[in-house]
Amino acid sequence: MAIWQNAGCASAAANFNLAEAIDIHGEIHLAHFLGAMQTVANETEAARLQMLLTEHGPRQLVAASFTGELPYLDFSRDRDPAAAAEAWMRADVSRARNLIQDRLWITALLRITCDHYIFYQRSHRILPDSAGHGRIACRLAEIYSALTSNNAVAQAGKMPTAITPPVFRQRQRWPGETLTAS
Repeated sequence: MAIWQNAGCASAAANFNLAEAIDIHGEIHLAHFLGAMQTVANETEAARLQMLLTEHGPRQLVAASFTGELPYLDFSRDRDPAAAAEAWMRADVSRARNLIQDRLWITALLRITCDHYIFYQRSHRILPDSAGHGRIACRLAEIYSALTSNNAVAQAGKMPTAITPPVFRQRQRWPGETLTAS
């Protein structure tokens, strides 16, 4: 946020989050699912991306491996598990993030009942293509399926999500234009 606030583009309360929640109906093998989440987090630059504010302006740092948390939240004992899970997701996606201090991408597995789960992802809009939520979900399904059927996990294709410096510079040079209705 500090980057956009300093540029006069956003207030401290601005929210640039995007989220996806995928219902999973059926039992899951928890260790395999969490293992698949860890693999995807290690493969995905967005999960490892940190923004830095330096004397030369904003910079990106992509860590070699994912060191954050991958929450597993069990709402099954709540009075209304689905409502509790939805409240947690709404609170997470509604909270404004600090680009320098907060994680820009998270994923979590939420348990509603023994055979109903929600796979949740949230990313900051500064990540291109909202961190490729669809690609990440597909890759997670691919890895989980391989693990549960005792097959080798296929090598991932590159899933870049960091903006390369030339593209970032080009975006800064776009002229500001006013759109008018015809």
